[in-house]
Amino acid sequence: MNVALGGSLHQAVHQTEAFTDHREDERLPLAQQYALAHPVRLAPGTAMAAWAGGETAMVNSLHGQGVDRLAEGLAVLARADDGLVEAFEVSDAPALAVAVQWHPEWQALGYPFYAALFRAFGQACAARRAARLGH
Repeated sequence: MNVALGGSLHQAVHQTEAFTDHREDERLPLAQQYALAHPVRLAPGTAMAAWAGGETAMVNSLHGQGVDRLAEGLAVLARADDGLVEAFEVSDAPALAVAVQWHPEWQALGYPFYAALFRAFGQACAARRAARLGH
């Protein structure tokens, strides 16, 4: 989303001096690769903070790329402790338009924050469908 809207990426976050390595260790079993890896600080007063039940949450970390320059019209929702953007939203979107760097699909029902993300997505889909059908 960031690049499509005019932003840019770090192609290899682990090769920058500013950030830690956010990639998984591929030698480990999948359950360990996808395990919670680091905290993110969530923007106060946002829906994402509400979904997490506070201003910090633990997430898994399996990405080599990361946001460099955030596109105009996007707002940061979460950052890793090293400052890397981990989630953002389209500021003036009429519906849910959120991107995350972690993988909430991994055992989503086992993590309340991840489950809340999917509930919000489901609610947005239902609202869109109702609007299209005129309900």
